[in-house]
Amino acid sequence: VSGARLTGVDFSPGAIAQTSRRADGFMPRSRASFVVADAADTSLPAKTADAVVCIDALQLVPDKNGLLREAARILWPDGRIAITTWERCRGEPADLPPSYSIADTAALAEAAGLRVLVREECDDWLEQERTFYQHVIAEDGDEAEPALRLLAEEGRSLLPHSASARRLLLVASV
Repeated sequence: VSGARLTGVDFSPGAIAQTSRRADGFMPRSRASFVVADAADTSLPAKTADAVVCIDALQLVPDKNGLLREAARILWPDGRIAITTWERCRGEPADLPPSYSIADTAALAEAAGLRVLVREECDDWLEQERTFYQHVIAEDGDEAEPALRLLAEEGRSLLPHSASARRLLLVASV
């Protein structure tokens, strides 16, 4: 047992409820908690996290700078954030869908007070993204959970432009 404590944050009450039900599968319940909150204002205490993980969410958050500033605020000194996200390819028009609006994730992180340690493009993820969105769109419907509906809408918007984006992993510290 590592002694790690996990706090999961999501805007979707449905996602938090589902994750809470599954928490015992990856961590003792007493070591995991989940909150519905805005990624740019989690209300978590300052300087209490060793690490922040943001998987495929930065591009979806309206306040990208706020999310990164919030991560820097809650991280201990030398704490790390690992982010996977999509960026607009250099030379592509700025009028792509909002989820491809990030031109330079590293510059955003640095502006939020983070020091970039790793920036790695992941070319093979493009096909994975296409497959993921195709599955989500197939599951969409009137009774679908709101987060799934948002993902399906995003997929319909992004798939025609997916060749204009690149996927990356960014690791940064305070």
